[in-house]
Amino acid sequence: MKKVLMICVLVGATIINSSAIQFETPKTAFEANISPPSDEPVAKLEKVGNQSYQLNYMEIPEGKVTVIIRDNSSRVIYRDVIFAEKFFSKSYDLSHLELGTYLFEVTDAQSVKLMAEELHLTPKDQSAAHIVNVELLDTDRLAISMANADGLVRTLKIFDEVGLIYEEAVPTGDFAKKYRFENVESLSKLSIQVMDRNGYIQYLSAL
Repeated sequence: MKKVLMICVLVGATIINSSAIQFETPKTAFEANISPPSDEPVAKLEKVGNQSYQLNYMEIPEGKVTVIIRDNSSRVIYRDVIFAEKFFSKSYDLSHLELGTYLFEVTDAQSVKLMAEELHLTPKDQSAAHIVNVELLDTDRLAISMANADGLVRTLKIFDEVGLIYEEAVPTGDFAKKYRFENVESLSKLSIQVMDRNGYIQYLSAL
């Protein structure tokens, strides 16, 4: 029997007023204790707009995950502590920041840095990113739509708690389709992965 997927709602981040934040000892990306590289990194940051980014965490976290954004003087201007019991994605809108270079850090519960990536905020351009939406229609049906303005072919995969249960190639252009899954206890136990040919991955769920 086919099963279903779950949607991690993307939450726009709020930038902390720099006068109200705590400061830590500055560290550059090279000084950070980053975990050894692997074929599939635990945390991956995807640019989804000129000044917007999406963090995809591709393992079940063991405890809290901490996101820190530093300015070009290594000052902490944003801190986000995330507790999750499954794969998750979260969006960060940095449009309230001044143009320039920032450092985006992700740390696990053991204080090991999983990522330290420089972000370069530049004047707004006209490029459009793909946007995926998942709508829960009822207890066993979902609707998935995608704005595919960049023209890349993507792969849609659906996972349950055990593994992959459905896979489909998504053609170029806008995409919309309904899916029915039977014998599934809860759609919230399913995950959706959308990946393009460049390896950019977006995770969603049907919460």
